[in-house]
Amino acid sequence: MANTVKVIETQTQTVLFECPMEEADKAFRYAVEMEGHGVDVTLRSPSGPESLAESLGISEEEKIKLRKVLEEEIEDHDDSCMGGGCSIQ
Repeated sequence: MANTVKVIETQTQTVLFECPMEEADKAFRYAVEMEGHGVDVTLRSPSGPESLAESLGISEEEKIKLRKVLEEEIEDHDDSCMGGGCSIQ
């Protein structure tokens, strides 16, 4: 399912629940319910760039590359703030 929100059991990476982005509140409620039962879950939803890429029809291989680039950018930004060089105003 394209542009979906998934609730994933963290240890096994099993998808427990999936719904369209328009119904994301259902996934959030389900995740809270599962955590209430002691199940460790991760909520995964596409980022803005991923949603755009999906709508443009990129391949699964290209989506994987995009996610990797996005993760690297986030990691690079986090590292730049370690020495106190970043501030929130």
